[in-house]
Amino acid sequence: MYPEFIIEQSKKEYLPDIAALWRKMISYYYLVEQNFNITEDCEERYLKYLESINIDTLTRILIARDSDIILGFMIGKISLRPPVIVKGHIGIIEDYWVNRLYLDRDFQQEIKKKIFLNLNKWFDTKKVERIRLEISTQLDKDKELWESFGFVSNKWVMFK
Repeated sequence: MYPEFIIEQSKKEYLPDIAALWRKMISYYYLVEQNFNITEDCEERYLKYLESINIDTLTRILIARDSDIILGFMIGKISLRPPVIVKGHIGIIEDYWVNRLYLDRDFQQEIKKKIFLNLNKWFDTKKVERIRLEISTQLDKDKELWESFGFVSNKWVMFK
């Protein structure tokens, strides 16, 4: 049985811990793909970014936490498309990470699943009709998890 944890919207006091987890995420990605090159002060810059989006009503930063330890986070945003698009609001998942240092793989997947299901409920309340992942699914071992939620690969993402 896994330890109990809760999913909640992040408070300002947790943002430094989220930035530290993000740093671990981007460092992991850099080991696999050098396109994720980062600046020395990236964690401080990301913290400022988190502080700016944490007050945005079209953004939700969710955390999984056990007591005061942040186990993982996920950031969801809503993109308001022009009214000419049939599928109105688009939800975007732009970053997520679960601390991989001390958690087993099944527990990591459970945390990601619960954070996503909570974020998906928020998207539903905001009338989001489509969700786009803006994460590196090519590098991520979680492709099966995202597919289990109904996500499909988009072959048209290109980089230069």
